[in-house]
Amino acid sequence: MRFGFMVDTHRIAGAEDETAEAFFAGLVDEARTAEAAGVDGIFVPERHARPETLAPDPLMLLTALAMATSTPRLGTFVLQPGYYHPAHLAEQTALLDVVSGGRLVLGLGSGYHRGYFEHFGTPFEDRGARLDETLAFLERAWSAERFDWAGPIWPTRGTLVMPAPVQAGGPPIWLAGTASRAIRRAARRSCGLALMTVGTSVERIAEWIAEYRAECRLHATAGPVAALFDGFIGADDDEAERVWAEVSRRDDRAAFYSEHGMLPADAASPPPPDRPSGNVVVGGVEAVARRLGELGEALGLGEDDWLILKFRTLAGPSRADSMAALQRYGAVLDRVRAPGLTRSAPAP
Repeated sequence: MRFGFMVDTHRIAGAEDETAEAFFAGLVDEARTAEAAGVDGIFVPERHARPETLAPDPLMLLTALAMATSTPRLGTFVLQPGYYHPAHLAEQTALLDVVSGGRLVLGLGSGYHRGYFEHFGTPFEDRGARLDETLAFLERAWSAERFDWAGPIWPTRGTLVMPAPVQAGGPPIWLAGTASRAIRRAARRSCGLALMTVGTSVERIAEWIAEYRAECRLHATAGPVAALFDGFIGADDDEAERVWAEVSRRDDRAAFYSEHGMLPADAASPPPPDRPSGNVVVGGVEAVARRLGELGEALGLGEDDWLILKFRTLAGPSRADSMAALQRYGAVLDRVRAPGLTRSAPAP
């Protein structure tokens, strides 16, 4: 398996006095720390028009992270192309692939938040059609040849995207979604499948992956699965569970995402009041390493599939605590990749 880390573009509740400059510097520091820990990829979300979001543009943020790192993959998880003109998106992503030395992974989704579309004056109801046209447009645009486009939403003339991406054919694309229609779209187009797992049982996640694999077999296609999990790596199990229990007490994302149709209504469930939810990765170094192995086995993940961890939410923990967890991630990855290695976990 491959292992990733997601930076969080929300300033946590109670940190309203943190400046945008300081927040951004913290994101860059997180990326450098994640690279030092040995992650295979660093990922960023897309959010807009929210007072707690201080890094709304994922491509600009990834450009900065590309300049601050040299080895991890860099990806959106996920960008909603419905409010981007595809010619502009093709140029931005091709250039970002060049700047990063061919490290870009483009995670895309149709979008779930009506407010984001209203922010850009874009029809929410057309989001599926806009995603489909964007996917076809990018495939054509990244060829570095001039062309006309007769698409129903964004017709163009004389389009030429330069420079061409470093990666032949363009950056790999992962498509987000848990509904059957979204899963079938990813498999049909030979795209990876990006899964957000908040409030969702491991059994349900495994069902989504099984459906995707079956559709890939049907269409003779293939792509990686990338599953994003909340987590926290503490100095020991007790500290980790204590910190995450406090975060969980304030966290209402599962209900929020279900309300907006991003998760099935029956997938969301509140975490138990006395322990972390079963779908998060929480513990000391040894426990988290063991849990990652268990998740990989339970979900049937192979060497090209991804587990991505996220250590901070709007509800917390503090940046200092999440940075400590990130620093411990390196010791976790040593144990997962080669159990005989014993890189020491950073001192608490």
